[in-house]
Amino acid sequence: MRTVQEKRRMQGCCFDCGRRYGDAFGFPDLVVPNEVWNKIAPMNDEGGLLCPSCICRRLHLAGIKTTAEFTSGPLCQDPRQET
Repeated sequence: MRTVQEKRRMQGCCFDCGRRYGDAFGFPDLVVPNEVWNKIAPMNDEGGLLCPSCICRRLHLAGIKTTAEFTSGPLCQDPRQET
């Protein structure tokens, strides 16, 4: 029998809260540096998704402050604009 987290991973959902990934009412990609992701990843090298809210919660609980960037969804940066 599969665990709730295994089902969520297979269905493309947030490992922690179960919110579905994607543009239609799901969550966009929030990218953090690899070394930070390795500290908060839900399944280490086995994969697993986290929604932006759960990423922020895990960062807070771990006492980590870092940069992040939305790379999809309605909040991603327009590449035509200068930063």
